[in-house]
Parts: sequence; structure tokens; C-alpha cells
Amino acid sequence: MLLAVVGVLVLEGAHPDAPVGLGDLLVFGGLVSAAAYVLVARGIADRVDALTMTAHQSAFGLAVILPFGVAEVVRGGPRLLTGHSAGGWLIALAIGVFGFGASFLLYNFALATVRAGRAGIILRLLPVFGVLSAVAVLGERIGGWQWCGAALIVASIFVFPDGEPED
Repeated sequence: MLLAVVGVLVLEGAHPDAPVGLGDLLVFGGLVSAAAYVLVARGIADRVDALTMTAHQSAFGLAVILPFGVAEVVRGGPRLLTGHSAGGWLIALAIGVFGFGASFLLYNFALATVRAGRAGIILRLLPVFGVLSAVAVLGERIGGWQWCGAALIVASIFVFPDGEPED
């Protein structure tokens, strides 16, 4: 895990003297949430089928985020429901169905058959796929340090394939 954390820091271009910003804290909060999710989901994966678990987690996510969306609309924030092209709505739908729905459904199927530590390993790859997606879709460029960071993250999977150091 430490190797993966170092890889993420290198991938993001972190410097030891750089201040911790709100974005860093939000990413850390996301990491803690993802780890908690793996543990909770693995704990109930034996009792609930993957489709039901995915439906429940989607409903829970909606319940958590809906008040923020309503508050944003009430205060006259960005036009959440208007001002978007049909293509924009199709992209949002595709992200919901494939980026979240299908990916969590497949992950929940996996949780029923493997240990939480092994299932959690895939979470290490999220920053790598995020950066590679930014390169492919947005045309962003990454340098040597980012490639090194990605390599460290991938190496962490092979060094500790079960999520724990070997005895």
C-alpha cells in the first residue's frame, strides 16, 4: 500500500514542501470512503446478490447527493437541468451507466468471491486510469515522473498481489 501511495504522490507531482490543499483533503476523504466501502460491501456480499447491492448503493448515493443538488438549484446556482446539449446529457447518462453502474456491478460480483484485501487492490489503479484517460480523452501530457508514479502503482500490485506483504 505504501508503494502505491508513493506512486500516487509521484504521479501527481507532489513535493514534500507543498501545502496540503482542499483538493488533497477531498482525495484523502475519497480514499477513506473507498476503503470503508470495500470493507462494508465485502461484509454483506455473501448475503446480498450483486445487483441488489449495486441498486442499494446507488440509492444511497442519490440520497446523499440529492440535498446538495436541490440546494444548488434553489439558490440559483448553475443551470443543472437546462442549458445542456443532447450530447452532454448522453455523455452524463453513459458515465452513470458505464462509469458507475456497470463498474460497481462488476466489482460487487467480484466482492462475493474474493477477500476484501484482494478486491481493494483494484482501487490502487484508479489514479493510473484517471491520468491515462486524461491523456487519451483530454489530450493532456504527462512527463517522466508521472510515468514513474504510474509504474510504482502498478508495481505495488505485483509486489503485494494479495494486498498484504508476504511473510
